[in-house]
Amino acid sequence: MNIRLVLAMTGLILMLMGLSMLFPAMLCFLSEDSDWPVFGILGMSGMIAGIMLYLREGIREEDVRPKEAYLMVAAAWVTASVYGAAPYLATGVMDGFADAFFESVSGFTTTGATVLSDIEALSQGILLWRAMTHWLGGLGIISLFVALMSFLGQGGQQVFLRETTGPLKEKLAPKVKETAWILWRIYIIMTVAEVLLLHLFGMDWFDAVCHAFSTVATGGFSTKNASVGYYANPGVHWVVIAFMFLGGVNFTLFFHAFQKRSLTVFWKNGEFRLYTVILGAAALIIGVYLWAAGLEFPAALREAAFHAVSVMTTTGFVTQDFNLWAPAVQMILLMMMLVGGSSGSTAGGMKVGRVQLLFTQTRLEMRQSLHTRAVLSAKVDQKPVSHETMLRVLTFIALYGLTVALGTLIMSLFDMDLVSAVTAVVTCVANAGPGLNRVGPTQNFSFVPDLGKYILSFIMLLGRLELYTILVLFTPDFWSKK
Repeated sequence: MNIRLVLAMTGLILMLMGLSMLFPAMLCFLSEDSDWPVFGILGMSGMIAGIMLYLREGIREEDVRPKEAYLMVAAAWVTASVYGAAPYLATGVMDGFADAFFESVSGFTTTGATVLSDIEALSQGILLWRAMTHWLGGLGIISLFVALMSFLGQGGQQVFLRETTGPLKEKLAPKVKETAWILWRIYIIMTVAEVLLLHLFGMDWFDAVCHAFSTVATGGFSTKNASVGYYANPGVHWVVIAFMFLGGVNFTLFFHAFQKRSLTVFWKNGEFRLYTVILGAAALIIGVYLWAAGLEFPAALREAAFHAVSVMTTTGFVTQDFNLWAPAVQMILLMMMLVGGSSGSTAGGMKVGRVQLLFTQTRLEMRQSLHTRAVLSAKVDQKPVSHETMLRVLTFIALYGLTVALGTLIMSLFDMDLVSAVTAVVTCVANAGPGLNRVGPTQNFSFVPDLGKYILSFIMLLGRLELYTILVLFTPDFWSKK
């Protein structure tokens, strides 16, 4: 195994983290906030350490083998999470590393779970850093380097695929570097568009930037204790709904729609249709419930749409405490949280594409049981799906369920009630944010013991990197010399 490549990637991550911290440093300096030296020193030290490590290990083009790709991606995310925890400790926002690491992992994995109780008491530098961790992790920390750097050579695809979500990976250009750059341009355009619209509807520029970073990345960190519910403007809510929805769509569809100058690209995609149908049905059911509970129908529809989209895209923004809603409605939200957004989006969860393939295989098995001699094959969007792909999807779903079950068992050992334990694990593995009961929308994870926070942080990384990228590191075959 070429450890030099792993160290070079670690150097790049330190450079990125260091450069990113200079933005909160500049904001604090301009607003005369006393935190500016902290971000400045951390930023410069990270950049210097990263450059030294990167240059020491060389910058010549290399091809990456699968084992190295797995280790590079895992090392990059752990490095970013550890270094990203530093501002919380250095500014005194948090006293212990467990809290800081949890908050950092939650940010980069776009989970949105927090240990903080008074968000509005934080400095603008910390608030911006929290939002930036979402934005950097939304499309993937390494994908940015794949877009900008060429030292990985043809092996860049190996690294890119380990970070890309979903059962089916699609290249938009002959070179993976070009594919990554196309996706990042779409990501940046969406972010800028949301900033402008939020400001147009009354948010100040700082809040607009922070909420746009969190929305497009489907992360959920807000600058307000009441999350988006702080803003009584329906226009703000609908803008956030729209961009949460877009964040949960496969980004390759935006490219194809622009290329073909047609929006029919979206509806021709089976995953997008299922994604939209699930959201529409859930919003209607929740809307009827809220209307029956006393809300006027327009407000009920808006609240229902907001929370349906927020939960399914695993963003985690709230305007209401759904901990107080009927158990049946909470169950709908929990199921949507597990499903998550589309493949190739910034959303978490198992992905709609995998659920679509599960439905396809189930329907195929039923037909096969009735027509035993027929030769049937699974198809998605008129394209055949190989047996190997279907087997990987079914194995992934089973492993996902096992992760939730084992995680719940472990968290219940920390004196958590069953609902809190289950939803704490689900929200972390799905990178979704708030759960129910003690980890609900108006609560936080500060009560969880340090060991529990480390376990939940590990589960967040498992969910963001879709299980295998992390779990494969714990197998004997990975470390064998064969």
